[in-house]
Amino acid sequence: MASGGSTENTVTSLLWDTLKFLEKHDFWKFKRELSKFQPREGYERIDLESVAGLSPAALATLLYSHYGRSYCVEVTVDVLRVMGQVHQAKRLLDTLQTGARFVEQNKEFIIQRANNVGGTMEELLQEGVLSSKQHDSIMAESTNQKRMQKLYELVPVWDATAKYCLYNVLRRNNLSLFLQYAGDGLTHYSSAFEGWIVNLDAWISNTQASFYGTVSKLREQVGKLFPFTTPARPEDKLFDVESSSGRGSSPKCMACSSQEEDGAEEVKPEITGSKVGKKEIYRAHFPRAGFFRCTETELKFLVRMATTIEYEYSFWESHLPAGIPSEWMEAGPVFDIRAEPRAVEAIHLPHFLCLSASFPFIPVHCLVLLYRVIRAADITLHLYLIPNNHGLEKAVEKDEKRRGHSFLVDKPPHTSQPLKFNTRYRVSSPSEAEINPQELKFIYLTSGSRQLYTEIYSKDLQEGMQLTLTKVSQEGKMEHSPLWATFLRAGDIEPPVAFSTSLFSDPSLIEHQPSSSVQTQQKGLHFVEQHREQLIQRVTSVSPVLDQLYGRVLTNEQYQSIRGMPTPQEQMRLLYSFMPSWDVACKDLFLDALKKTNNHLLQDLQGQ
Repeated sequence: MASGGSTENTVTSLLWDTLKFLEKHDFWKFKRELSKFQPREGYERIDLESVAGLSPAALATLLYSHYGRSYCVEVTVDVLRVMGQVHQAKRLLDTLQTGARFVEQNKEFIIQRANNVGGTMEELLQEGVLSSKQHDSIMAESTNQKRMQKLYELVPVWDATAKYCLYNVLRRNNLSLFLQYAGDGLTHYSSAFEGWIVNLDAWISNTQASFYGTVSKLREQVGKLFPFTTPARPEDKLFDVESSSGRGSSPKCMACSSQEEDGAEEVKPEITGSKVGKKEIYRAHFPRAGFFRCTETELKFLVRMATTIEYEYSFWESHLPAGIPSEWMEAGPVFDIRAEPRAVEAIHLPHFLCLSASFPFIPVHCLVLLYRVIRAADITLHLYLIPNNHGLEKAVEKDEKRRGHSFLVDKPPHTSQPLKFNTRYRVSSPSEAEINPQELKFIYLTSGSRQLYTEIYSKDLQEGMQLTLTKVSQEGKMEHSPLWATFLRAGDIEPPVAFSTSLFSDPSLIEHQPSSSVQTQQKGLHFVEQHREQLIQRVTSVSPVLDQLYGRVLTNEQYQSIRGMPTPQEQMRLLYSFMPSWDVACKDLFLDALKKTNNHLLQDLQGQ
């Protein structure tokens, strides 16, 4: 039997990506035909009994270990052809040859622009493409270019599978290299990488170029550079969670290469128009030609010369009047970018996809944001579940500012693994906290839309509060493994000093000079906020109140969901969960409705 090497390798994944597309009966037929296949001299036939109970992944591993890196692909193709699966056989060969051709035809480009060469050589050693002696000889060279040149001295004698291994290893370790390759034709292109498509519409005039961001088009031929991507298995560890330490830091996803080190130099842009209600405009100065990353937006620019670029977040509705096609999904923010002609070689657009998975259900990297609401009663928190998109973070921040005074609670925001759109997740706590709604359907809302959140209310945090986020199964049951968790202490939700100063100097919150900060905060609250607990407990006839608010304050969906609650107290709690999005006029309407339907209660509260 031929030497097999590691079972975790590029060729095994390639075979797995082929076998998993076979229907159940076709997969059994493949096993039967494989057991009849007579290999060439030096190899033994695989009997049916040894493969009967194997999964596609296990069979791919067996094929590799039994027939070796190169011959296992040839055997798989021959068996597929014999059983009539000509399309799958062609797909496998096309994928292999695409990678091999890329390595052959782009020698100079790869030698000059490859980075993370040490990681590339280490993986080629693990793949069995390089021997230890070859690896050490290459790494003894003084620069990345010389190392890649020495590697390419070996390439002419490699077969297609070894070249495909190099292509795949480069793709994992040098994603920016493929973006640079695609970015050489800038006026208009559509480039594909790792299973998602970047559509870049460029209008070049004498003075500026405008670029409109990212859309991922699903269930479509991705492109000749990246035929398909390998999904992660359920048992794989997806994140190095320890590196998730607060806002602005991204944990390394172990299942995809979306966050690889690419050598981009950080640039902090000037920001104008950042007042509430105004769009922020970023202006970045690049001192020379090179590769740079904006610290505010995660945009990356490969520039040909010293230049200045202006950019801002935009909306898909501005550029797709007919809306986003149903078979497409947004993969990241959209930008308006203005640059000098010929100054920009490539723009690398941020996205939140986890590139480890296959179509059509691509998971996304996510954030859980917690805001403490100061103007609400006792301790009120807003929990947001959003894709890891800086533009959405800014949108949430602006929403919170529009509603009143709140601040971001400093807790690690990253989920332990990527999540899927249109899936329900549950927020829970063992404490007596009120959580409304407990379940969130994870959907993508553009930065111009009001983001959904769960309200968490507690009288105090004397004993702390544990919060967890878990997936809800199809049967409505909560899965046990938390996708995000944090423990809140009283000190975690104290407003920063600067925030407190601005809070109590806001004329909208101060009617008279207070004797204490507590009095100041109370004077900033509307009557219906000051008496939240008593109104929840003592309003016994909620339906007339809802009828007064229907269509003026409450949407039909909100109205129906409140009426569906079993008790008046639960109805009032859910009604109050919508209040943070209300302006003063809405709260006044609520107060008027209470006066009309519960006047005696209002008089009692006013007399306290």
